[in-house]
Order: sequence, then structure tokens, then C-alpha cells
Amino acid sequence: MPGHGNHWETIRDVEIYIKEELSNELQESTLVCRAPCIDVEGGTEKPEEVFCLRYGSDRFANQMLLVSNTTGNNNIFFSGYPVSLDGNKYSVTIDRIEPWQYGIEGYVHGQANPGSAPCSSIGPYFLTARQNLD
Repeated sequence: MPGHGNHWETIRDVEIYIKEELSNELQESTLVCRAPCIDVEGGTEKPEEVFCLRYGSDRFANQMLLVSNTTGNNNIFFSGYPVSLDGNKYSVTIDRIEPWQYGIEGYVHGQANPGSAPCSSIGPYFLTARQNLD
């Protein structure tokens, strides 16, 4: 799987989290969205599905991505992020998306105001942004 840092280290001990909490959070999480993707486990073009799940409060939550593996009849934990769900909101015009390997995560490029400096984002909302653009 591609890696781009450990986001959970900022808020908890990762080894303890994986051993003692992750399974429960996945079972009790809420489905945010789902989208088609390619075969992550086998690296083929076989169609699979990615699920975005969220567990936590209205302010802070863990957002987790699971990918189906129809060959193994299971799901693969792909990635996860702590997310803040409150605070100031800003409108951004999305100019383009730049998917990473597998098309599940990537950069979202845009601007806050027409003609303003460009901004880019990575992380927990790529899948949602991509669904809105596709």
C-alpha cells in the first residue's frame, strides 16, 4: 500500500490503537460514501469497491478507507485519518484532481476565490471530491 505518513501518531499510540481499538471502531463506524476502484490486493484492473467509514464525535473522528477484495472474500484496511468536523468552512472551486496509485487518495487542486492563489489538499476528502467531479 502507498504510504504518506502516520496521521494517527499525532493523537494516540498507534500499536495500542491497532491492537485494541481499530476493529471496534470499524464495526461501529458510519458509512460516509463508497466508490468503485481497482483491485488493490492483486494489482489488477478487476473492479472492486472502496468504502469510507467514520467513527467518532461531531467534532473529531477517525475516517477510514476499506477496499473490497472479492477474490479473498474480505475487506482490506487501506488508510485512515483523524478528521476535524467543525470550525470555519470555506468554499473552494476545484480545478482538478490528481489521483495517486489506485485512484483512492490524491491531491485536490483549487482556489478559494477566482483569480486567487491556488491551494491543494490531500487526505480524507479526496474520495468525496472525486465523486462530485466524476
